[in-house]
Amino acid sequence: MKKILGYLLSLGLLFSLILQPTATAATENTEKSEPVNFQFEAFLTLNNSNHKTSLTSNNVQNNKQSDFEIKDAKQTLNQINEDGSFTASYEVTLSLPNTEFGSGSQSGLITPFDSNSGSVTQNLCKATLEITYFTRGSTDKEIKITNIKGGWEPQNSTIVVSNREASVSDGLPLGNVIRKNPTTNSFNYNTGWDYVDLYPHTNYSGPRGYTEATLTAYGMGGTANIFLQVLVQ
Repeated sequence: MKKILGYLLSLGLLFSLILQPTATAATENTEKSEPVNFQFEAFLTLNNSNHKTSLTSNNVQNNKQSDFEIKDAKQTLNQINEDGSFTASYEVTLSLPNTEFGSGSQSGLITPFDSNSGSVTQNLCKATLEITYFTRGSTDKEIKITNIKGGWEPQNSTIVVSNREASVSDGLPLGNVIRKNPTTNSFNYNTGWDYVDLYPHTNYSGPRGYTEATLTAYGMGGTANIFLQVLVQ
């Protein structure tokens, strides 16, 4: 166990969220909004029992659309398990357009938050991704990813999650890959893989976990496509 504390490991987490909001369904002739792209990066370093984490975010486009908002993005777990494996988990909370069930000009319909009457429903959804792995070698030259799990947690019934995908790769060219389409809002996959060389990270190689899903605010006509990626390097 003490040897594990001498390991050096870097984790990169890239939250790439492409948001494509549209106007309410009540108006036929609405202008389409430009996609708004958000990137979140977190790094975890484990070196001689010294844990360091950092989280940065960068809005890579001029965000003029306030219907979608990132409420929070954080690391929720960083631990060494009893069997010697490492587990790291991250979570992002997205706010979709607020809705009202009111008696305004479109009585009985879901209308925007700035309507004059009705009860407000807060549209929040959490997306999580957790990865568990072993490393070995004096400089962590080998890695074995054993499990990924996570999912999407809508905070109310007006949010619909669709187009779910979860995948994990050992990072080798033509290496092991598991790609699934979860039928529910949670997933938990064991890999059954052995150790492989820790291949350098590029856009097409290097061990990683990945999820994506589409969130729709029911009755609002807006959608958010969420992409989460954990990069081990």
